[in-house]
Order: sequence, then C-alpha cells, then structure tokens
Amino acid sequence: MKTMATWAGFKFVVSSVLVRGFENLKIQHSCETETATSGGEQYVTRKNAKPASVSLTAVLNAATGCDVKSEAQAFIEAARSGETDYLYVAGKKPVNCRLMLTDASASEIVLSSTGQWVSAKVESKMAQASMIGGGMAGGGSGKATVKSKTAVTTSNPASRVIEAFHKVAGTSTEGTARTSSIFLANPTAQTKTALSTATSKAMGKVDVMIKSAKATTAAKKATTASPLSKAKTQIKTITNKIK
Repeated sequence: MKTMATWAGFKFVVSSVLVRGFENLKIQHSCETETATSGGEQYVTRKNAKPASVSLTAVLNAATGCDVKSEAQAFIEAARSGETDYLYVAGKKPVNCRLMLTDASASEIVLSSTGQWVSAKVESKMAQASMIGGGMAGGGSGKATVKSKTAVTTSNPASRVIEAFHKVAGTSTEGTARTSSIFLANPTAQTKTALSTATSKAMGKVDVMIKSAKATTAAKKATTASPLSKAKTQIKTITNKIK
C-alpha cells in the first residue's frame, strides 16, 4: 500500500484493493498590507501574515474499494467539529503548522438504483490553526501557561532592629553584641508590645554606650566630633530605624 497523504486519521492510499485519491491540491499563503504614500507615489507595506490555507478534493469511488457515503460523512463531521492536525503529503508537511478542517462539502454524488453511494467528491478546506513552526495559536486547544506565584515573605521585626544596630554601632561594640543577644533570646518578638519591650531592653544597653562616651569626652578633648556626639547620632538613627 502506498500512502499519498494523511491528515487526522484520514489516509489517501493506493493499493491492489483500495484507491482513495485526491485532486486539486491548493496551498495558499498571503499577508495583510497597508497603503503608504511617499514622493507622490503609493505603495503597500506588510502588516501581518494571514492564516495559511490548504484545500483538496477527495475522490471516492466504490469501484476502487471506498465506502463512499461513510467516508464523505466522516469528512463533513470532521469539519463540524473543527478537527485539527498536521497534513502530510508524500511524508512531508507542505505547511509547517496544524491545519483545521473548516469546510467540507460533498458533490457529484452518484447513487445506484438501490440508493447506495457509488461515487462522490468531497472538497475540503483547511486553515492555519497554530503558529508556523508548531506553537499553539491564540484560541487553540493547547493548555494555557500559568505563571507560578512567587512566595512573598517578610523579615522578623526583631531581625530588622538587630540589623539596624549592627549598621549603626558596628559589630565590634559591646552594646551591639548585647543588643543582639536580647533579640535572639526572644526570636518570636513579632507583636508590637513584644517588640517594644525588647527594644526598650536594647536601648537600656545602649545607655551604657552613652555613659562610656561621656567618660571618654571628659577624659580628653578631641578636635573631631566627640564620642558623645557620635553616640547621640547613633541613637537618633537607631530610633528612626525601629519606629
């Protein structure tokens, strides 16, 4: 058996017991254009490609082994349901996209004296139903792609306060170390009250830094900003960050 063409389970074949052929194969591509004017002349430019189309006429005859009526009705039903598949002619795709059968009409129907379908021709028209190259076109039967949601998390307020102290006082200071230990001892300080309590304890440790700065200032005068001024600036920055 030699297969001439296939589409969605329909086969056009030639063998010693069956000949199901086709004729008038037509493949069409075109594009949308728009008119432009330049230098007193009009010309067209391309906008978009129009859907490709393919048409062919199946030749059915009971004398060559075809079940004319059922095969003709199968084409018509496929058009009603919008069957879609690749068309292969001589093993190759004449159009590299899926084709939907949009129209099928039986004509030249010959009946026997008993009402049997002896022969008929079925003209089939197909239209591009996917992007050239295989991608699904809009409105096709392909599954829509759903973007996964990105999980949104918020950091622990206590962690943010610790980070603020580290940025202001530096990781080498005793005040920062003690402040961190206070918050780490209460990692669930998520509520406003708990966070306020933890912050008050931390600020008490910072008071030690202020007293130390005052003692340093009294001991020696610096030409640059005094440790007390630095401490006040640090506390102000810390307060703003934990509000």
